[in-house]
Amino acid sequence: MNRFTLQELQENLETWLGDPQDPANPFAMDTLLQLDEAEFYPHVQRQRLLEFGLPRDFVSREQGGLADSPFDCFCLFSQITGRDPTTAVTLSLTSLGYMPVWVAGDQEQKQRYGARALQGAFFSWGLSEDAHGSDVLANEMQARKVDGGYLLCGQKNLIGNISLAESAAMFVRTREQGGPTGFSLMMFDRQATPVSSYSYLPKVRTLGLRGLDLSGIVLKDAFVPDCNLLGREGQFDRVNHGASTSPAATWIMN
Repeated sequence: MNRFTLQELQENLETWLGDPQDPANPFAMDTLLQLDEAEFYPHVQRQRLLEFGLPRDFVSREQGGLADSPFDCFCLFSQITGRDPTTAVTLSLTSLGYMPVWVAGDQEQKQRYGARALQGAFFSWGLSEDAHGSDVLANEMQARKVDGGYLLCGQKNLIGNISLAESAAMFVRTREQGGPTGFSLMMFDRQATPVSSYSYLPKVRTLGLRGLDLSGIVLKDAFVPDCNLLGREGQFDRVNHGASTSPAATWIMN
């Protein structure tokens, strides 16, 4: 990072988080405990970290940020976790939802979604489905090819940030028979989708991270344009999109 070394950035972040014993501080331990017990989403704490400039530290340089590697931002998320795990997870979910664009997006996609992330937009990552657990190749959400794009149908469960997200990376079945090349990643943009095409599942209550927005989404012929497909249908086009040598690609692919 050119703005600061990682150590300097962590020191600045700790100062920004403030005195954990100060009741006027939104990151005070008592305040955070009350939020968790009341199951309130940490909007104020998230906004404070946006003001610190955190999105620049998980958006890659080619998209206007300062990140050279996902490892640096993970160090920052770990540091925030020491103060409030819920706030850390909400921000790391946005970083995770944006990461497929960094790895497999073309230049237009990288600029478009990088700009949104820098502006503080929520992202999400739609992978799991209730009936299939970690068996992702059994996932059923389908993307049916139509003129100009795809129609998404199906349900994703246990997805963090999904009811708040402006954009979500969706892992979808693009070949009926499935298989290793039968799935693709594409970005679902909520604001460009009619409300009749999607609905949210109830919030899942958890023993910890009780303020986390953890729920699910149901899509019914939700249109996603061709320009939102990440890489080629059925696989990441790592060579054509220059992701094969990027630090993010190296971390995710391995």
